Amino acid sequence: MHEKLFDYYKVLYRGDVPYFDRIHRDSYNCMGHVPEIEKVEILNPGKVIRFTFYDKSWVKTIRMDDDSWDFEFAFYIAYAKLLWGKYLNAEGIWQKACELKGQKLYVKLVEKAIRRFNRENGTKVKKGE
Repeated sequence: MHEKLFDYYKVLYRGDVPYFDRIHRDSYNCMGHVPEIEKVEILNPGKVIRFTFYDKSWVKTIRMDDDSWDFEFAFYIAYAKLLWGKYLNAEGIWQKACELKGQKLYVKLVEKAIRRFNRENGTKVKKGE
């Protein structure tokens, strides 16, 4: 019995990313494996933003005409899409983005990415824009 349990934990924590993603996606967040945003490209102003992360993965956020979220919330949507995009629909990603907005780790990552974006583009994007 104990050997099977030990083998289970060995498989779980060996670093096998697909298995880790499938089973313990929420644990992935708090273990320091969340990549930072490296580059933010505004493809269509006010509509489409492309986020490139340091692990070379990328996510697009598309704002429809009836959406009410701002530039800052697009960063939270990007993280939610990165972490749960394969498993959730748009409403689920929206809910996860709202949850991420209350977590200190993601607030710091988003603030850092917005500062980097402002510095690179010479603009000043504030909350609510």
